[in-house]
Amino acid sequence: MRIVGAQAGIALDSRKLYTVNDAVSKGLSRTVRRALDAAIGCHKAQAIIVEKRQRAASEIATVGAEQWCADQRDILNIDGVRIFAD
Repeated sequence: MRIVGAQAGIALDSRKLYTVNDAVSKGLSRTVRRALDAAIGCHKAQAIIVEKRQRAASEIATVGAEQWCADQRDILNIDGVRIFAD
C-alpha cells in the first residue's frame, strides 16, 4: 500500500528533481489500482488512494521534497523498482 502514496509524491515532486521512467511508473500505478479494486472494491480502493496521497503530501511537507524524493529513490532502487532513470 505504501507504493500508492509514493507514486503520488513521485509524480508531483520527484519529477522536478529526477528523471522518472513514465512507463514503469504508470504501469506500477495501474497494476496496484487493479489489484486494490479486485481485492477490496473500487470505492474502498479510491478511499485508500486518497488517504495514502494525503499521507505522502504530509510527509513531503514535513521532511521536504528533496529528502523525501531521495529516500523514495533509494527505497525503490533497493527493491529493484526502476521508476527513477537516474
